[in-house]
Amino acid sequence: MNLQVERDRIKAFFNNYYEEIGDYSVKRRDTFELNQAINYFLHRKMMERIILTILNNQGISLLHDKRILDVGCGDGSRFRPFLEWGARPGNIYALDVNETVLARAREYSPAGVNFICGYGDQIPLESDGVDILLNFGVIIHVMDNDLIIKMVEEFRRVLKPSGLLFLFFSNQSELVNNNKYICHGTRTFSSATVKGMFKDFKLIKEYNCFLDNPLSFGVDGKPVFPDHVGYMEDFLLTKNPMLTDTLFVLTKE
Repeated sequence: MNLQVERDRIKAFFNNYYEEIGDYSVKRRDTFELNQAINYFLHRKMMERIILTILNNQGISLLHDKRILDVGCGDGSRFRPFLEWGARPGNIYALDVNETVLARAREYSPAGVNFICGYGDQIPLESDGVDILLNFGVIIHVMDNDLIIKMVEEFRRVLKPSGLLFLFFSNQSELVNNNKYICHGTRTFSSATVKGMFKDFKLIKEYNCFLDNPLSFGVDGKPVFPDHVGYMEDFLLTKNPMLTDTLFVLTKE
Protein backbone atom coordinates (compact mmCIF):
# COMPACT_ATOMS: atom_id res chain seq x y z
CA MET A 1 0.00 0.00 0.00
CA ASN A 2 1.19 3.52 -0.78
CA LEU A 3 2.02 5.12 2.56
CA GLN A 4 0.53 8.48 1.63
CA VAL A 5 -2.72 6.77 0.65
CA GLU A 6 -2.82 5.17 4.09
CA ARG A 7 -2.03 8.48 5.81
CA ASP A 8 -4.90 10.11 3.90
CA ARG A 9 -7.25 7.28 4.88
CA ILE A 10 -6.31 7.63 8.55
CA LYS A 11 -6.84 11.38 8.44
CA ALA A 12 -10.27 10.94 6.84
CA PHE A 13 -11.18 8.32 9.46
CA PHE A 14 -10.36 10.66 12.35
CA ASN A 15 -12.03 13.64 10.71
CA ASN A 16 -15.19 11.53 10.77
CA TYR A 17 -14.45 10.15 14.24
CA TYR A 18 -14.22 13.55 15.89
CA GLU A 19 -17.27 14.85 14.04
CA GLU A 20 -19.56 11.83 14.17
CA ILE A 21 -18.73 8.86 16.41
CA GLY A 22 -16.10 9.79 19.02
CA ASP A 23 -17.08 10.03 22.68
CA TYR A 24 -16.86 13.82 22.56
CA SER A 25 -17.65 14.25 18.87
CA VAL A 26 -19.76 17.16 17.68
CA LYS A 27 -22.71 14.81 17.04
CA ARG A 28 -22.54 12.93 20.36
CA ARG A 29 -21.42 15.61 22.76
CA ASP A 30 -24.94 16.67 23.77
CA THR A 31 -26.07 13.08 24.39
CA PHE A 32 -23.10 11.95 26.47
CA GLU A 33 -24.75 10.10 29.36
CA LEU A 34 -23.75 10.07 33.01
CA ASN A 35 -22.68 6.42 33.05
CA GLN A 36 -20.50 7.07 29.99
CA ALA A 37 -18.91 10.01 31.80
CA ILE A 38 -18.26 7.83 34.87
CA ASN A 39 -16.68 5.11 32.71
CA TYR A 40 -14.55 7.67 30.94
CA PHE A 41 -13.39 9.26 34.20
CA LEU A 42 -12.58 6.00 35.98
CA HIS A 43 -10.82 4.63 32.91
CA ARG A 44 -8.52 7.65 32.96
CA LYS A 45 -7.93 7.49 36.70
CA MET A 46 -7.11 3.78 36.61
CA MET A 47 -4.68 4.35 33.75
CA GLU A 48 -3.04 7.23 35.66
CA ARG A 49 -2.54 5.00 38.69
CA ILE A 50 -0.85 2.36 36.55
CA ILE A 51 1.41 4.92 34.88
CA LEU A 52 2.41 6.44 38.22
CA THR A 53 3.20 2.98 39.58
CA ILE A 54 5.42 2.24 36.58
CA LEU A 55 7.22 5.59 36.88
CA ASN A 56 7.84 4.97 40.57
CA ASN A 57 9.09 1.43 39.92
CA GLN A 58 11.47 2.80 37.28
CA GLY A 59 12.89 5.29 39.77
CA ILE A 60 11.30 8.34 38.12
CA SER A 61 10.17 10.62 40.95
CA LEU A 62 10.57 14.01 39.25
CA LEU A 63 9.25 14.99 35.83
CA HIS A 64 10.36 18.63 35.53
CA ASP A 65 13.27 17.69 33.27
CA LYS A 66 11.54 14.89 31.33
CA ARG A 67 10.50 15.33 27.70
CA ILE A 68 7.17 13.65 26.99
CA LEU A 69 5.73 12.87 23.55
CA ASP A 70 2.08 11.88 23.05
CA VAL A 71 1.56 10.39 19.57
CA GLY A 72 -2.15 10.48 18.80
CA CYS A 73 -2.83 12.89 21.66
CA GLY A 74 -6.51 13.45 20.92
CA ASP A 75 -8.00 15.97 23.34
CA GLY A 76 -4.90 15.88 25.55
CA SER A 77 -6.38 13.84 28.38
CA ARG A 78 -3.41 11.47 28.37
CA PHE A 79 -0.58 13.98 28.65
CA ARG A 80 -2.24 16.57 30.92
CA PRO A 81 -1.86 14.47 34.09
CA PHE A 82 1.92 14.66 33.58
CA LEU A 83 1.63 18.43 33.98
CA GLU A 84 -0.14 17.90 37.31
CA TRP A 85 2.69 15.57 38.31
CA GLY A 86 5.37 18.18 37.67
CA ALA A 87 6.22 18.09 33.96
CA ARG A 88 6.86 21.46 32.32
CA PRO A 89 4.58 22.53 29.47
CA GLY A 90 7.55 23.26 27.24
CA ASN A 91 8.68 19.65 27.60
CA ILE A 92 5.35 18.23 26.36
CA TYR A 93 4.97 17.40 22.66
CA ALA A 94 1.48 16.45 21.49
CA LEU A 95 0.96 15.07 17.99
CA ASP A 96 -2.27 14.26 16.18
CA VAL A 97 -3.54 14.14 12.59
CA ASN A 98 -6.74 16.08 13.32
CA GLU A 99 -6.68 19.88 13.65
CA THR A 100 -10.07 20.01 15.38
CA VAL A 101 -9.02 17.81 18.29
CA LEU A 102 -5.66 19.61 18.51
CA ALA A 103 -7.55 22.88 18.90
CA ARG A 104 -9.57 21.32 21.72
CA ALA A 105 -6.37 20.06 23.38
CA ARG A 106 -4.85 23.56 23.16
CA GLU A 107 -7.94 25.08 24.74
CA TYR A 108 -7.66 22.91 27.84
CA SER A 109 -3.86 22.90 28.15
CA PRO A 110 -1.53 25.55 29.58
CA ALA A 111 0.51 27.77 27.30
CA GLY A 112 3.83 26.33 26.25
CA VAL A 113 2.75 22.81 25.26
CA ASN A 114 4.09 21.97 21.80
CA PHE A 115 1.33 20.84 19.43
CA ILE A 116 2.16 19.11 16.15
CA CYS A 117 -0.22 18.14 13.35
CA GLY A 118 1.26 15.03 11.79
CA TYR A 119 1.71 11.27 11.77
CA GLY A 120 3.58 8.85 13.99
CA ASP A 121 5.93 7.79 11.20
CA GLN A 122 7.19 11.35 10.70
CA ILE A 123 7.98 12.89 14.08
CA PRO A 124 9.75 16.28 13.78
CA LEU A 125 11.95 15.77 16.84
CA GLU A 126 15.62 14.93 17.19
CA SER A 127 16.87 11.42 17.86
CA ASP A 128 17.28 10.23 21.47
CA GLY A 129 15.41 13.27 22.80
CA VAL A 130 12.26 11.85 24.43
CA ASP A 131 12.09 10.33 27.92
CA ILE A 132 8.47 9.11 27.85
CA LEU A 133 6.39 8.28 24.76
CA LEU A 134 2.63 7.73 24.95
CA ASN A 135 0.78 5.89 22.18
CA PHE A 136 -2.80 5.13 23.15
CA GLY A 137 -5.15 3.43 20.71
CA VAL A 138 -3.32 4.56 17.56
CA ILE A 139 -1.71 1.52 15.93
CA ILE A 140 -5.08 -0.27 15.91
CA HIS A 141 -6.22 2.22 13.29
CA VAL A 142 -3.31 1.62 10.91
CA MET A 143 -4.13 -0.95 8.22
CA ASP A 144 -0.81 -0.84 6.40
CA ASN A 145 1.91 -2.88 8.11
CA ASP A 146 4.70 -0.91 6.43
CA LEU A 147 3.38 2.25 8.06
CA ILE A 148 3.35 0.50 11.44
CA ILE A 149 6.97 -0.54 10.92
CA LYS A 150 7.91 3.07 10.20
CA MET A 151 6.06 4.22 13.32
CA VAL A 152 7.94 1.69 15.46
CA GLU A 153 11.22 2.87 13.91
CA GLU A 154 10.35 6.48 14.73
CA PHE A 155 9.45 5.58 18.32
CA ARG A 156 12.85 3.92 18.70
CA ARG A 157 14.63 6.83 17.05
CA VAL A 158 13.17 9.61 19.21
CA LEU A 159 13.29 7.75 22.53
CA LYS A 160 16.35 8.11 24.71
CA PRO A 161 18.14 4.95 25.83
CA SER A 162 16.07 3.59 28.76
CA GLY A 163 13.19 5.81 27.62
CA LEU A 164 9.69 4.51 28.41
CA LEU A 165 7.00 3.64 25.87
CA PHE A 166 3.38 3.28 27.03
CA LEU A 167 1.50 1.43 24.30
CA PHE A 168 -2.26 0.93 24.70
CA PHE A 169 -4.51 -1.25 22.55
CA SER A 170 -8.28 -0.90 22.79
CA ASN A 171 -10.22 -3.11 20.39
CA GLN A 172 -13.86 -2.61 21.30
CA SER A 173 -16.83 -2.21 19.01
CA GLU A 174 -20.21 -0.63 19.57
CA LEU A 175 -23.68 -1.47 18.32
CA VAL A 176 -25.43 1.69 17.16
CA ASN A 177 -28.82 1.64 15.42
CA ASN A 178 -28.39 -2.13 14.92
CA ASN A 179 -25.31 -1.52 12.78
CA LYS A 180 -22.05 -2.74 14.23
CA TYR A 181 -19.20 -0.38 13.49
CA ILE A 182 -15.75 -0.11 14.96
CA CYS A 183 -15.55 2.76 17.40
CA HIS A 184 -12.31 2.31 19.31
CA GLY A 185 -10.30 0.19 16.92
CA THR A 186 -10.09 -0.74 13.27
CA ARG A 187 -8.16 -3.99 13.67
CA THR A 188 -7.12 -6.40 16.39
CA PHE A 189 -3.69 -7.69 17.39
CA SER A 190 -2.57 -10.65 19.45
CA SER A 191 -0.14 -10.11 22.30
CA ALA A 192 2.50 -12.09 20.40
CA THR A 193 2.09 -9.87 17.34
CA VAL A 194 2.60 -6.70 19.38
CA LYS A 195 5.66 -8.13 21.08
CA GLY A 196 7.00 -9.14 17.68
CA MET A 197 6.53 -5.62 16.30
CA PHE A 198 8.40 -4.18 19.28
CA LYS A 199 10.99 -6.95 19.60
CA ASP A 200 13.79 -4.37 19.75
CA PHE A 201 12.30 -2.98 22.96
CA LYS A 202 12.41 -4.57 26.39
CA LEU A 203 8.99 -5.42 27.82
CA ILE A 204 8.61 -4.14 31.38
CA LYS A 205 4.97 -4.95 32.01
CA GLU A 206 1.83 -6.11 30.22
CA TYR A 207 -1.59 -5.37 31.67
CA ASN A 208 -4.20 -7.60 30.01
CA CYS A 209 -7.91 -6.77 29.98
CA PHE A 210 -7.54 -4.64 33.08
CA LEU A 211 -10.49 -2.45 32.10
CA ASP A 212 -12.91 -5.23 31.22
CA ASN A 213 -12.87 -7.30 34.38
CA PRO A 214 -16.18 -6.50 36.15
CA LEU A 215 -14.59 -7.47 39.50
CA SER A 216 -11.96 -4.73 39.22
CA PHE A 217 -14.28 -2.03 40.49
CA GLY A 218 -17.69 -2.34 42.04
CA VAL A 219 -20.22 -0.50 44.16
CA ASP A 220 -22.83 -2.49 46.11
CA GLY A 221 -21.99 -5.56 44.08
CA LYS A 222 -22.59 -3.84 40.77
CA PRO A 223 -19.79 -3.17 38.28
CA VAL A 224 -18.71 0.42 37.80
CA PHE A 225 -18.11 -0.31 34.12
CA PRO A 226 -21.55 -1.62 33.00
CA ASP A 227 -20.83 -1.00 29.32
CA HIS A 228 -17.86 -3.37 29.45
CA VAL A 229 -19.40 -6.39 31.18
CA GLY A 230 -19.18 -9.44 28.92
CA TYR A 231 -15.97 -8.56 27.13
CA MET A 232 -13.85 -10.58 29.57
CA GLU A 233 -16.00 -13.68 29.04
CA ASP A 234 -15.80 -13.25 25.27
CA PHE A 235 -12.04 -12.89 25.53
CA LEU A 236 -11.58 -16.08 27.57
CA LEU A 237 -13.84 -18.15 25.31
CA THR A 238 -12.00 -17.16 22.14
CA LYS A 239 -9.62 -19.85 20.88
CA ASN A 240 -7.04 -17.34 19.67
CA PRO A 241 -7.86 -14.27 21.74
CA MET A 242 -7.05 -10.84 20.42
CA LEU A 243 -6.25 -8.03 22.78
CA THR A 244 -9.25 -6.16 24.12
CA ASP A 245 -7.88 -3.50 26.47
CA THR A 246 -4.18 -4.02 27.06
CA LEU A 247 -1.36 -1.75 28.11
CA PHE A 248 2.23 -2.59 27.22
CA VAL A 249 5.05 -0.78 29.00
CA LEU A 250 8.36 -1.05 27.16
CA THR A 251 11.76 0.56 27.31
CA LYS A 252 14.41 1.30 24.71
CA GLU A 253 17.55 -0.68 25.46
